[in-house]
Amino acid sequence: MNYENIQKCYRDIDNERFWEVPCLDELDKKYGDYVYAYLQEELYAVRKHGFVDVFILVKADSPIKAVDRVMEIFKN
Repeated sequence: MNYENIQKCYRDIDNERFWEVPCLDELDKKYGDYVYAYLQEELYAVRKHGFVDVFILVKADSPIKAVDRVMEIFKN
């Protein structure tokens, strides 16, 4: 990803509303701490609730997979 694309993503994140991760099973609460914004071409910005300026850009084909990748990063 080049510099211009990164800057566009930052602008999109500033203007984008972050959404709750859709959970199919209400008993599965592990996604509840995270919110996401879909940017472009399967690129997601994921952050924890309450964090405005801290997020991770993740390539994934669903918001759940994006949050799973973020949780894997923090687990290791």
